[in-house]
Amino acid sequence: NIFILFVLTLIIACEAPAPSSVSDDNVAKFEQQIEAFETFTKGFYNEDIDELMSVVADSVQWSPPQYNNNVTLGYEEYKQTILGYFDQFDNITFYESEGSLFNVKSPAFWAGSVFSSVIDSATTSPLNMRVYGTWKAIHTESGAEVGNKWYGLFGFNEDGKIASISDWMDVSGMQNQIENHIIKGE
Repeated sequence: NIFILFVLTLIIACEAPAPSSVSDDNVAKFEQQIEAFETFTKGFYNEDIDELMSVVADSVQWSPPQYNNNVTLGYEEYKQTILGYFDQFDNITFYESEGSLFNVKSPAFWAGSVFSSVIDSATTSPLNMRVYGTWKAIHTESGAEVGNKWYGLFGFNEDGKIASISDWMDVSGMQNQIENHIIKGE
């Protein structure tokens, strides 16, 4: 019996520590960040650059979805890219969780971690938020309906503004969808 007790004690002692419980402050920060992202997506849909950029820090650092030799871009480059989307697309809409392997009712917003490949890095911090979903729009010139599964990593500053953005999607996939629409003569 002493041996079994020793083995159980050893197993319990070797388990990775769970992150501490989530504080009310972190829950409130996370909810504010979700609200900021929703303002961000409303700005896309409304084609309102001021609304969209109102939640983006002037010092934002952006890693775009297309390969650009890993050059980090800033506020003006980001703003000009968004204006380009406004010129080329209508009804730009974000659908939370859509297109993932999770069911539609799964969360689209994630922060903190329970597991990590870096030992002892489990955290309940909401400062880096991961977002999953699908962007859909209508190409203004051709009328093609396009959609892309998308993953974004957003970092927030103390003011609750988006301070960093890394996003991933198949940028060439939109062009392929437009070309297929034109070829089919839809």
